[in-house]
Amino acid sequence: MTVNEQPKKEEQVSEFKGYPAPTSNTTYTPNQFFDVVLRHASRGAVRLVGYMIRKTLGWSDAQGNPQEPHVVISYRQLVEEAGISRGAIQPTIEEAIAANYIRCIRKGRSHGPGETAISALYELCWDESGEYVTAPKSFQGFFAGNGNLTYIPNQFFDYTVPNEPLAVVKIVGAIIRHTIGFQTKFGFRRQHIAMSFTSLQRTTGLVSRRALNDAIQYALQHNHVQRVEDGVFDPAAGQMSKAATYAVKWCDSTAYPIIGSKRIPGDPEIASGEADNRFKKDTGERFKKDTESSSKRIPETVQKGYRERFKKDTDIEIKLINNTSKQQQQPAAVDGVLDIFQKLKEAGFDVKTASLLAGNYSVEDITRQIEWLPRRNPARNALGMLRKSIEEDWPSPDDNDSPQSLSLGAIFATHFYAAWAGNDGVPASPATLSDIADAERFVRELLQHYPDKTKVDKMARSFGKFVREEEAENAKMPRSLRLALARHGDEFVVSFRSKIKMSRKKAAQRMQSLHFAQYEADYFAYLQAREEELRSSEPDLYAPFEEEERRQRGFLETSPFCLSDEYRKELIEGFDKPRAHLTRFQEFFTTPDHRILADFWTWDRTMNPNGLVAEAIRT
Repeated sequence: MTVNEQPKKEEQVSEFKGYPAPTSNTTYTPNQFFDVVLRHASRGAVRLVGYMIRKTLGWSDAQGNPQEPHVVISYRQLVEEAGISRGAIQPTIEEAIAANYIRCIRKGRSHGPGETAISALYELCWDESGEYVTAPKSFQGFFAGNGNLTYIPNQFFDYTVPNEPLAVVKIVGAIIRHTIGFQTKFGFRRQHIAMSFTSLQRTTGLVSRRALNDAIQYALQHNHVQRVEDGVFDPAAGQMSKAATYAVKWCDSTAYPIIGSKRIPGDPEIASGEADNRFKKDTGERFKKDTESSSKRIPETVQKGYRERFKKDTDIEIKLINNTSKQQQQPAAVDGVLDIFQKLKEAGFDVKTASLLAGNYSVEDITRQIEWLPRRNPARNALGMLRKSIEEDWPSPDDNDSPQSLSLGAIFATHFYAAWAGNDGVPASPATLSDIADAERFVRELLQHYPDKTKVDKMARSFGKFVREEEAENAKMPRSLRLALARHGDEFVVSFRSKIKMSRKKAAQRMQSLHFAQYEADYFAYLQAREEELRSSEPDLYAPFEEEERRQRGFLETSPFCLSDEYRKELIEGFDKPRAHLTRFQEFFTTPDHRILADFWTWDRTMNPNGLVAEAIRT
């Protein structure tokens, strides 16, 4: 293949052997690319924003400022470099601008008579508010303050994003975000992460479990990520279930050790492929149950891994902390890790699981979750709840276990069961972990139609009552949230969506009615001013209206349908009132033949400084 030839797609895939170590050839990337863009944008928008980040933040000057803050984009570049099909370019740009990922600085112009073509000019949107936002509807740009950025290997933007399917990019992005994208207080980056199938599904937003599994297998086979340790599914209530552990696939894996795994640099047995045999042989000796509290009984692999973790040359670190401060922190950090390892064992974890958790999560996070566990009142499988809370960094429960301290899935599940049982008070039964996981997905669907998290408990009770009514004749149906979702979830969503739509329509009508009543006088003042203007400056245009007024009044004065003089007098007095006269003036000059006046809503939108649209925007 010559130098100028481009490798075919299949050849590129086969040649990809992993990412270079993140110590050079990196792009300092906003974490919100993973937390917001990759989770919620289309494939085209992900590729466009990734291309913009690479072009803007991939190079900087001596002061640390981007060399190209503004990016000139041509269709040819987007097709050939960003991987966006020509037909999808315009809607992709519109989506990225609407979502506040990018903004247009200069519009493009095609070549024409006497005019040269101009390429469009875009830049990334930056949010100067100082708040790190992950909700797409509140996103106003990438966080402009210090921190919340990660050095990402350039190949992720140069190869993975423009070439791989969106599901694969989501998987790789999720693992990058939760490994090297996570920094401890000591300045170190995670090397691997334990993520269950459910947590990966929640993080990536992939609804189809089949698509998620296919994407994981593709990412593993094509050297984007590696599985450090297989997960285990325990059909006996999940008590012994364990999430699989993943890491970014590096070209030179010996430079970045997988702590607690079979790849420790400098070990000839492991390098020669004898790790599995030695691991099995030593399990009975080094991993046997230990009742002593001394840290001397910590498995050698854990101690060795943490010695390696705090060495300068083997950390996935971006040199943000100087060597002196790191050396001062090492002893305390290692002691803290060994202490937390003992606490995890005392909590009930086996040696292998304790070492896995201690190696992946900070001492503070684990300590906090251990202290909070009794306040969560685990009904069963407390150890499983503790592990999940560590892996997913659950928020703190309040001292009184108020609903605000629970996840949205837990709130939904508990109130659903209470409503199904006819309990209108505080839910008495806790939700299982599987209930919470099922509820989380359903809540996300409901929040798309009614994005108010404070109403999740009411949504849950509506669903509980809905299921109770639907299953009134089926007394043998077990009370299971998963079964209820399978049987009635879609039907409830349709009903819920219809009610929300009707409610919004009525609310809009009420708002319009109140707004009209508030500004009706201002509108009639506008009509009066316009009438005086027409009468004085355009009498020929005003004359037909005057003639119509005389005709209608004359009809009332002589109409044979007025049965009494009193009734005739009452009609003429109503006709002569100024408000009635201005109403007829407005109706006459807003007809198709005389459309020179604005009706109320046109006036409100274009002339009223407190118009309904302006008020809605300010609100």
